[in-house]
Amino acid sequence: MDKSNHFSFATKVWLISAFLSPLLFGIYIGIIDGDIIESFGIALVMIPFGLVLSVPNWLIFIFAIKGINRLQLEVTEKKIIINCIAIVMTFTLFMIIFQGDLNFDLEFLGITLPYCSTLTLGIWRCDLIAPIFPDQKKVPTPNQGFLEDILDDENY
Repeated sequence: MDKSNHFSFATKVWLISAFLSPLLFGIYIGIIDGDIIESFGIALVMIPFGLVLSVPNWLIFIFAIKGINRLQLEVTEKKIIINCIAIVMTFTLFMIIFQGDLNFDLEFLGITLPYCSTLTLGIWRCDLIAPIFPDQKKVPTPNQGFLEDILDDENY
């Protein structure tokens, strides 16, 4: 079996979200409060906390992607499933972190949407390579046989 890239895919998506989301959140806070310097300080503090607190989600994400990547689906279909799982995991993580202090209101959405958005960006931007199993046969394209015949020296 050829190796898939589920580990590197999950890691890239996780890191994009862990670094980009706090920066987006910092820009938003800077625009609202008018203090860009303080908002970037908040964003820089959020990055290590976000990395540490999201490690369990990253590990679950790796195994979820590994399982999904083994399915006989198109890459687009796999990414749709992965994206849905990532959004559910993000909402779940923030609900656990804040232990019910946040309701599903604008404050909760204001915190979770940057993470969901950057996860979605990472999922659709990064390449997911599906494994090829030994029992899978490469399906030729309709004109592949014709093109191979043209290139044979015996035909000339």
